[in-house]
Amino acid sequence: MRRRQLLVMVAGLALFVLAAPLWAQQTLLSKVWVIFSKSQDDPRLVGKSGKLFVDEAGRKLTIKSEEKPLEVNFDDVQKMIFEVTHSMRGAGGRSVGGTLLGGGLLGAFVRFQLVTNYVCYFEYKAPDGSTQRYVLEVPEDKQKEVFDKLENIFGEKATTPSFAEKAEKLEKKARKELQSKQSVSVKVDKVHHPLPDIKPDKALVVVACPAAEARSAGKGGPGKIDANGRVVAAIKIGTYSFFDLDPGEYVLLSQANYGQGIRINLEAGKDYYFTYDWGIGSGEVRPGLTRHSRELVMFYVSGAYYSDWQQK
Repeated sequence: MRRRQLLVMVAGLALFVLAAPLWAQQTLLSKVWVIFSKSQDDPRLVGKSGKLFVDEAGRKLTIKSEEKPLEVNFDDVQKMIFEVTHSMRGAGGRSVGGTLLGGGLLGAFVRFQLVTNYVCYFEYKAPDGSTQRYVLEVPEDKQKEVFDKLENIFGEKATTPSFAEKAEKLEKKARKELQSKQSVSVKVDKVHHPLPDIKPDKALVVVACPAAEARSAGKGGPGKIDANGRVVAAIKIGTYSFFDLDPGEYVLLSQANYGQGIRINLEAGKDYYFTYDWGIGSGEVRPGLTRHSRELVMFYVSGAYYSDWQQK
């Protein structure tokens, strides 16, 4: 009996020793926050903690997560996009890199703050040949290290979009001229999920407002989006909208009374993608528009309700 136990122990030790070199090749890059739909029937986006590993010798990228684990070969990664987004932190909070947001006194302060998120979006070829999407957020103290490492591994597949359009402060007179006076109402459509298409003679604009928590999707009051003084969309947290405009120069405003807008030249047959970001500034809720890649915004659209809005 003792001999059998000894043999089992020796065999187990041998397997451990043989496997150790392979295990040791995995390098932990960072704790991350994985973003994905709740279920096949519920597309609302949720987030769970995970850990990002790379195995350069075995050429594998691994995310260890209870609900959304992934192991993919480097060669199966088709594209990777690094972006900086903003969102209003939800009341439930979340922990990334060991920092808990949204709990206790800290949460009471942070949950309504405009928080910066460092996002890595990538597409990969699944075993069945289909293209799948995966999105994760990286904590600020690890962002440069992680992005630099992944960019070094994936080379030209990894990009960081840069857009000339930035939010600019508008003078009071300009705000008054560009701010629409129309009131709006929003019906959150949880059944239909229309998708935009590009018309050759129009410019397409798509706007998504990601919810920090699934339970907040569709809640709260609507925020207007103006284009040169006319309401072109209205949106709630966790919803999306899209609209066509004639080509030309526009100032796009999200609640113009807050003093900022994006000046942009829209071209016919082209598409433009934005997030609508809620946060607090100077003691009041302050929304803003930020331009992003098509891939990331359409990922947010896939997990949002359609904003069926109208003027009152």
